[in-house]
Amino acid sequence: MMGMLDRLADTLVTKQHALWLGAGVSVPAGIPTVNPLRTRILRGLRLSETDVTLVEQAQIPFEALFEVLLSVSDCSALFEVFRGESPALGHLLSAQLAKRGLVRTILTTNFDTLVEDALSAQGVEFDVYASDEAIAGIDWLASKVRVIKLHGSIENVDELAVTIRRVAARHRADARGMVIHQLFEHEAEGGIVILGYSCSDHFDVSPAARSCSRLDRQVLYVAHDESGVVAVAPLRESHPDNPFQGFAAQSITCATEDLLKATWRALLTDEPPPSAVMSTGWKEVVDSWLHTFDEEIGRASCRERV
Repeated sequence: MMGMLDRLADTLVTKQHALWLGAGVSVPAGIPTVNPLRTRILRGLRLSETDVTLVEQAQIPFEALFEVLLSVSDCSALFEVFRGESPALGHLLSAQLAKRGLVRTILTTNFDTLVEDALSAQGVEFDVYASDEAIAGIDWLASKVRVIKLHGSIENVDELAVTIRRVAARHRADARGMVIHQLFEHEAEGGIVILGYSCSDHFDVSPAARSCSRLDRQVLYVAHDESGVVAVAPLRESHPDNPFQGFAAQSITCATEDLLKATWRALLTDEPPPSAVMSTGWKEVVDSWLHTFDEEIGRASCRERV
């Protein structure tokens, strides 16, 4: 089993790749993925379990939920769940690969700045493109590493709120979609490695990926599986609904952390840093915001009665 992971790791340290980082990469840093965050918010809003289940089964995009919350409340405090504590292994490895010239582009739908923190710690020069306006002007020929944040950054909460509203309304989706086309145009050597990404961005990213068809571009999609299985298969066979199947795409089914550790060893010939104990502090942030939200609604109700 580890032999296959080692071989996969070797492919990641012998060619230049672009990295696509999803929410799963930041989970070890204490940042929740969409499903548990959405469920805690909905239950905190006192929806019945039946209603919570209906919303979850409807797979309403995260941005659509936040757009509703933004329309009735100040969500600045709630956005703090995306701060994170310190870079996790996926961020640290991304920085090490970038430091050695093996990664020139890091694209993410995450709001946190943990990959930027990791790059800074390694002395890697990089440019961040985090707004729709900035994304429209990416310099693909620059010598600096590009960090492309398709849905915004917690560094600018006001701008992040604007981007979330645009995503929910499907505004400027063409600009974000163009980035994906450009990414595959400019990353020709080793292709793109997708880590921790659920492909659930149905309003912009997934449609854009489906509209691309580049069988001359490689995609390695890491499908997280904690069962101990390690398998490689054509993406269209293992994940027939995945939006990246229009490429020369393969899925790697494994425990993502095991692949990251194997890649770290292949790159640095030493042991990776110990895994962090996953924090649940984000739940306290959500509960605090919900308490404030209840007070705001209560005051608004009192004003209406007066």
